[in-house]
Amino acid sequence: MIFASAFYLFLTVLLFCLERNRTRRNGPDFLSLFVVIFALQNIIPGMAICFLLSQYARPPDLQNELFDRVYQHISPTYIFLSAMMSLGFLLALYIFYHKLYSRYARTMRDPPRARLQVVPSRLWLMTLLGVFSSYFLLKSMGQGSLLNSYGALVLFRSGAGVSRNFVNANLFALTQTFALLAIIPFIYAVFRPGGIGKALRVVVATAGVIVFSLLCVSRRALPLDILLIYFTLVIVNKKWYLRFAGLAFLLFLPVLIYGKAVIFSIGAGETFHGVLEAVNTTSVSDALLSGFTYLGITLVSSWATFMFLDIPFRYGVDHILSMLSRIPLGSLGFDKDAIFPERIVRISTRAFVNSSAQDIPPGLMGQMWLDFGILGPVIWGFMFAAALSFLQIRFDGKQRTPQAVAFFMIGLYVLSLPLNTGSFDFVFSVDVFFLVLFLLIVYKRVARGSMRLESKEFSR
Repeated sequence: MIFASAFYLFLTVLLFCLERNRTRRNGPDFLSLFVVIFALQNIIPGMAICFLLSQYARPPDLQNELFDRVYQHISPTYIFLSAMMSLGFLLALYIFYHKLYSRYARTMRDPPRARLQVVPSRLWLMTLLGVFSSYFLLKSMGQGSLLNSYGALVLFRSGAGVSRNFVNANLFALTQTFALLAIIPFIYAVFRPGGIGKALRVVVATAGVIVFSLLCVSRRALPLDILLIYFTLVIVNKKWYLRFAGLAFLLFLPVLIYGKAVIFSIGAGETFHGVLEAVNTTSVSDALLSGFTYLGITLVSSWATFMFLDIPFRYGVDHILSMLSRIPLGSLGFDKDAIFPERIVRISTRAFVNSSAQDIPPGLMGQMWLDFGILGPVIWGFMFAAALSFLQIRFDGKQRTPQAVAFFMIGLYVLSLPLNTGSFDFVFSVDVFFLVLFLLIVYKRVARGSMRLESKEFSR
């Protein structure tokens, strides 16, 4: 295991050197950020998990059926297979991106033709809509106080407590939408000029980021918002701010490690001392391994795919089914299950744990393998390179104001969603559909003629 950890460390250093040389002249771009997201979910967890596993004399017991089964059967063969597939994916991504984007860059001569601008009234109206949506979600939990309602919401997310219906299920799905949209008021407030009014806007926007993130009942929600805000600053100022990034990672590492125990303690109605007791009863080694496993869930699921899922190649059919499954056939009187084949996430869930468990996707590397075998990383690398070059090209055609960067940053987040699961089921979902709709409402496209004033405002 220690050699596998060293190999993932080699991939980390290789990526750092590649990006440092590639972005030395023009600064980071969307490819840089995509690679960072990939590393956070695949390479860094691989390095940490392999090192931590080498410290155990026997397989760990993390009280999670999937994790424990994977770590009981894992071997260096599957770890090196995933590492080599990661390397192949990155090489294909860089090569195809360079070819696709450089062809565009050679033909581009004109300056940006238009810009994206936030409509303030629509932005704050959308924020107010998020407040009402969250209020009705908490009220639907049937509790007398906000704290008790939040505890019931924790249970609701885990499938217990209040039974799901059309209304509360969709209201809860929208918490992720409003949590992501909350970064736009924050960026807008920080970069707009003003005195006391600006300070008030920043305070309100900051509170919105925190509150909407907490309502997602997920350890990742707030760190994700901060990561996207950080990425926005990276693109705007063309600087990495590595000290801030390192400090933020260290600050949020305890959230990653102990966040699940704290959230479930709140759901169980524990007092503050009960929450501390839940943290203290978890050993440091198990907590570290569990934290990095959740961070690299796509990697662990991929190992499970290699070990437990033996089916013929899928040739990308699962991604087509992810799109088609969103057609509301049920409301038209058709039986969706009778028309479409079984989803890959249900096949993988049954193979990994059991058929009654919640969806467990096959993981990024696992889905690459299921799609095209050893050629999977190359084909997936080409698809993401094409999407990233298109995103960068569209961004280059706009004036690069902070609010425009925030728009494209959310686009990058949606593009990066399959990195966490390997499945597009979670891309074509209710929260993403509303996210795109609200973005189109909040922003408007402005012609080139009025660009100069906006540039002066944001340069102050």
